[in-house]
Amino acid sequence: MAHERSSVQESRMYVLVGADPNATNIEHPGGQITASIGLASFLVSQGFRCEVVDTTQSSFPIPGLGTRIRKGAKRLVQVIRLLRKNPVRGVVIFASAGWSFYEKVLISGICRLFRVPDLFFVRSGHFLAQVQSSIWRRLLVSALLRVPARIAAQGENWKDFYRSLGVRRERILLVRNWVPPSVGIVTEAKAAPSDSPLQFVFVGWLVRQKGVLECLEAVERLANDFDFRFVFVGGGDLEDELRRRVARGNWSGQVVVLGWQNYAAVQAILAESHVFVLPSYAEGCPNALLEAMAHGLPAICTAVGAIPDSIQDGMNGFLVPVADGQAVAGAMQKYLASPDLVRDHSQVTLRIVELIHDRVKNCSQIVSSFD
Repeated sequence: MAHERSSVQESRMYVLVGADPNATNIEHPGGQITASIGLASFLVSQGFRCEVVDTTQSSFPIPGLGTRIRKGAKRLVQVIRLLRKNPVRGVVIFASAGWSFYEKVLISGICRLFRVPDLFFVRSGHFLAQVQSSIWRRLLVSALLRVPARIAAQGENWKDFYRSLGVRRERILLVRNWVPPSVGIVTEAKAAPSDSPLQFVFVGWLVRQKGVLECLEAVERLANDFDFRFVFVGGGDLEDELRRRVARGNWSGQVVVLGWQNYAAVQAILAESHVFVLPSYAEGCPNALLEAMAHGLPAICTAVGAIPDSIQDGMNGFLVPVADGQAVAGAMQKYLASPDLVRDHSQVTLRIVELIHDRVKNCSQIVSSFD
């Protein structure tokens, strides 16, 4: 898909530095591949040629530094070859935190040498926390952000963050994340069932930073007083601990730890659930949240990254503080005590996801930025 060429419009070429949309030989590549699939398919549908510089890697476990350096060097060489041999309209660079950011800044610098415009798009919410971890890192990142031609921000919080680092307003392009092309937005709002328990669902890595333990604390606080179901979907280093604690708490019928599921299974679980829960410590704009919203689910989330653009507290979900299991329980209790909130919030969710997370509209912003 992403490597299709248009014989008529061969010069209308983009380079996408991101996960290969056709990658099939890697486990747990993370959310970046979803963004790559969406953008690459849009470019091809508009008659553009799209060449991908593949940055796909396993998120669990992360490969060693030596492997990353070797692969990064190969990507730099590939970018140079593409820019030397082809008339490129623009380069879209998807970056993460840590090593990924510095490597992608080098690629941005190569674009500048070849006088090809680039759009630099950091997608990991951990990047914000890392930059704030020391004054020296903040100064370094502030200087390096002068290299890209333009910088994409996933939400208003991201715009404010870049402005705080001295990035000029005119260099920042607001491009919110998009619902994957494989996920359709439902037309009917979600409603609480009358003959079965309300089902809450978590989809993501089962790691501390995703707020998994806060979800479990919320279950502990509510299990004796309310009838509900909580489903954990995902893999990670807390999976075994979750299973042990669920067994000790005698919640086997109330809490289910499914582990890693394929794409179709995740969509089916979202379709049968009623409220999405993701109290992460850091996020960019999580794909799991957008997929849940496309199914009409209201959400309980932390106000990190671009999440406050999508979840309006008390309107289509609840925003809770980071690392606060009691607050997660309080938000869950509101739905359990007033089940009609599910439908009310679901209606707003569907309006928001159609308004600000439309793939065609958001990817069109990226193309227009190179005009």
